[in-house]
Formats: sequence, structure tokens, C-alpha cells
Amino acid sequence: MRIGVIADIHGNSLGLNAVLNDMERLDIDHILIAGDFVGYYPYVNEVFELLQSRNITCVSGNHDCYLLREISISEDLWFSYKLDYIERIISEKNTEWLSGLPTQRIFEKGGLNWILCHGSPWDVEEYIYPDNTDFERFAEFDTDIVIMGHTHIPIVQRVGHVLLVNPGSCGQPRDYNPSASYAIVETGTCNVDIRRVPYDVNAVCKHLTTLGYKHNLIDILTRTR
Repeated sequence: MRIGVIADIHGNSLGLNAVLNDMERLDIDHILIAGDFVGYYPYVNEVFELLQSRNITCVSGNHDCYLLREISISEDLWFSYKLDYIERIISEKNTEWLSGLPTQRIFEKGGLNWILCHGSPWDVEEYIYPDNTDFERFAEFDTDIVIMGHTHIPIVQRVGHVLLVNPGSCGQPRDYNPSASYAIVETGTCNVDIRRVPYDVNAVCKHLTTLGYKHNLIDILTRTR
């Protein structure tokens, strides 16, 4: 099987759409989403429309939990993440769907055992960066693959018998590559391909400017080294 892995959409339906089109071209069998459907960008209902009727397995991320008030955050962060605006525009149907998601799933697919989470298997808000100094913790899990998101930076790392995969972000990449990021896992070989898909980032930035978005949320979408 070919499993597509997405994380950190953050209301950027254009980045998501580019990734989904690439997946269709490559005949992906199933899609895993490691949370953060919302936060930052305004095309939240369009995100859920794109995901309707697709073969997906999902968990919620910290931004999804903030929006649902399942995790508390400061008032400053609530506004800087644009959750005030998202709360006003998200449909009741999409809010209800989000509220039904767990923060972690453990399952079997393609002959492999998976853990799907957002931050880490221990904490939805924990960041596991590529330079993490305690990867050995993951060796304790009786599983084949751990899928994570949250950092917006890709990781493919083997720890003993456990393969760690972070697909990066299709909505707000933070590794100085503006192209939408996702991963493909081949279950027969456990090979992982981190793919980058270009889309019209400038069109998104122009629209965000008309909506009065702050420069930090716009500029991060186009930054390069």
C-alpha cells in the first residue's frame, strides 16, 4: 500500500489541494492526517470540503483543541493564531466533525502497526524536532511507525524497530521551502518519500493582505534561505 501522510494544514486549502492532487496522480491508497486542520489561515471550511468523501484517518492537533477549548491558551495566542476569526467562520458541521477526533490513534494498516498523533505520543503540544536529543524514548513502543506533526519540519528517523515520520506542513512549512510538504510511506518496504508540491503561494499572500493579516503570518509562507 501507498499511504499519504499530511500534517498542519492550518486552514490553507490551496496548499492542501496541491498535495491532494499530487496524491491522486500517484494513486495513494489511504491518507493519514496528523492534526491542525485550523489555525492561522482563513480557508478552513474549504479545507473540510476538500477532505469530504476521501479515504482518511485523522487525529486532532493542538490548534484544533484550542478552537474547541479542550486545551486552554492565553488570549494573546488566541488572537495571534486567528482563532477568533476561525471560530466565527467555521461551520457548525465542521466544528462537530473536529470535536469527534481523538488526539491519538493506534491501528494496523498495510501489515504495519501505526501510532498517529500530532505533537508526540506523550503530549499533543510536544515538539519533536530533527535535532531532538531523546529519540531513544520511541524505542519503547511496540509499533512499526509513529506519525507526528506539529513542528512543520519533515523528519524520517529510525529508532530501533520504530520508524518516525513527520511529513512537514502542507499549510505553513517552516523549513524555508515554500512548497507544500507531505510524505508517502510504502508499507511493503517502509520506504518514506518526503514530497514538495508547489502552488500559488503569492495568490494566498495577496489575499491575506486584503484581509488585514499581519506580515509575520504572510511572510512565513514565502521565506527561503
